[in-house]
Amino acid sequence: MTLAPRLRKTSDHPNESQVVGQARPNVFYEAGMAMSLFRDKTVFVQVGVVKAFSDIGGTHITRLSNSATSRQELATKLKNTGLAVDTDGTDWLTDGDFDRKELNALTHKLTA
Repeated sequence: MTLAPRLRKTSDHPNESQVVGQARPNVFYEAGMAMSLFRDKTVFVQVGVVKAFSDIGGTHITRLSNSATSRQELATKLKNTGLAVDTDGTDWLTDGDFDRKELNALTHKLTA
């Protein structure tokens, strides 16, 4: 769903006119609770293109993809919170698919 053209302003973020994912309300609630209770142990991770929520400005978000660099960044952040993260070997650098192909296909279908 996108914002109707008649409701858009020139100052709106470009994603207001594009089909992008958006977190559900419970995610905002849980993120707020985590930040208030465990700020030093909270890691925000984004997969794919999603609409950002405004009050997270200044907080670094790890954008997880299939790249080894993003996986290493997430592992480092988790280790920095005190978690025991097993980075032995190289399987963890390629296992799983974080490229959100189904969302990209849906976006293409809705905008075509």
